[in-house]
Amino acid sequence: MKNKRLRNKRLKRKKLSEMHNQIIRYSVVFLLFAALTALYATLFFLSDIPTAYTGLPNVSSEEKSFSQGEIYSISIDPEEPSVLDDIIINIDVRNTADELNEYVLNIFISKDGQVKDENYFTFRLYSNKKVLLSPTFTPPGVGKYKIVVKLYDKYKSVLYDTKVLEITVISDIGPFDLSLDILSRTVRPNDEIPLIISMKNIGVKGTDVHIVLSIDCLEQEDIYKEFFVFLKGGGEVDKFSTITACNEDGSHDITAKLILSDHTFAYSLTQAIVSRTYYDFDVELQKSIKIKQGESRVFDVYIKNTVETTLNNLRLGVENIPLEWTTITPSVISSIKPNETAMFLVNISIPEDASIIEYPTTVDIGSDEVLVQKDFTLEVISGRFSAKEEITSDSILYPLTFKIVAAFILISIGLIVFQRLRLMRNKSKKLSGK
Repeated sequence: MKNKRLRNKRLKRKKLSEMHNQIIRYSVVFLLFAALTALYATLFFLSDIPTAYTGLPNVSSEEKSFSQGEIYSISIDPEEPSVLDDIIINIDVRNTADELNEYVLNIFISKDGQVKDENYFTFRLYSNKKVLLSPTFTPPGVGKYKIVVKLYDKYKSVLYDTKVLEITVISDIGPFDLSLDILSRTVRPNDEIPLIISMKNIGVKGTDVHIVLSIDCLEQEDIYKEFFVFLKGGGEVDKFSTITACNEDGSHDITAKLILSDHTFAYSLTQAIVSRTYYDFDVELQKSIKIKQGESRVFDVYIKNTVETTLNNLRLGVENIPLEWTTITPSVISSIKPNETAMFLVNISIPEDASIIEYPTTVDIGSDEVLVQKDFTLEVISGRFSAKEEITSDSILYPLTFKIVAAFILISIGLIVFQRLRLMRNKSKKLSGK
C-alpha cells in the first residue's frame, strides 16, 4: 500500500509539472500574438495620419497621374565651376504617367536678377521612362547664378514640375587691373597720341590677354588699335603704345579694354583734345646712340619753353622699344615758365639677349598743352662676344691644354739643365781632389 501511494504521488507531480509547462508555453505564444497585434495596429494607425501631422504631401495616385512628369534630378559638371569655362548642366526628366507624353523643358540662368541664358527642349517619353538632357553654359563672370528648370506639357499650358539650383562661379584667372595714361592732353589732328598702358594680373594663373585701344570720333569712324600681351600670375606689365588722333577738333575719349574670351575684364578711360591751334617748344637731343648688349647708356633731353604760356605736367616717352628698357628721370616736370629750360635724363639698359638691330624710335615730349615728337635711332651692337665667338668648352680647353704642355716642356728643360750642371760640378770636385 505504501509503495502504491508513493507511485500515485509521483504520477500526480509529473502531471502537474507537464500542465505547468503547457501553461508557460501557451502564455509565451499569447504574448507574442499580442505584441504582433499591437505592432500591426500601430502601423495601421500611422498610415491613417493626415498630411498635417507627417509634414509630407499626401498625393493620391490620381494626382500623380495628373502630374504627367517630373524633373528627377539636376546637377552640374564640374561641381566647382570657373568663369569662362563651360558648365554641363545635367537634367533628368521622367514620365510618371501611364502613357506616351510630349514635353517642353525650359531652362533659365540668371545672375543678380538678369537672365544670362535661356534654352528650350522638346521631347517625347514613354511611360516610366527617363531622359538625360545636358545643355552647356559659359559663365561670363564670377558670383552666384540661379539655374531654373521648368517642365511643361507640349503646349506649355500646364506646368508639371520646377527645380532651382544655385551655383557659385569662381575664377582661377584674374582679376585684372588696367590703367591708361596719356603723355599730352592736347594734340594735332592725325598725330600719334602716346599712351602708357599699365596691366596687372592679381590672380595666380598666367594668361594671354587682348588689349583694345579706341578713340571716339564724331565726323569719322572711330579709330582702333589692338595687341596681345602675356600676363603672368601676380605680374605687372607696362606698355608704351600710340593711337592716331581724329582729324577733327574737340575733346575725344580714349579707352582701353582688357579682353579675355570675348569678355571685358577691365576698362580704363582718358581724354585728348585735338586742336589745330598748337603751341611748340624747342627740344635738343642727340640723333642716335649705340649701346652694347648687356650695357646701359644715359642721354639727356633739353626742353626750352619758347611760347608765352606756362607748360604744365611735362612727361617723356620713347616709342618702339620695350618700356622696361627705359628709366626716365624725373617722371614728371610739373611746369616750365616761358623761356625756362628743363632736362630729362633717359637711361636705356639693353638686355644681354637683345637682338643686334637698329631701332628707329620716336621721343615724345608732352604737356597738358602741347606734344612734340623727335626722331631718334637706337642701335644695339654686339657685347663682349659676337655670335661667332661663343664661349664653348673647346675654346677654353684648347688654350688650357697648350699652357699645360708648354709648362711641362719648360720644367723638363729646366730639370735637364739642372742635372747637367750637377754632373759638371761633381766632375769638377773630383778633378780638384786629385
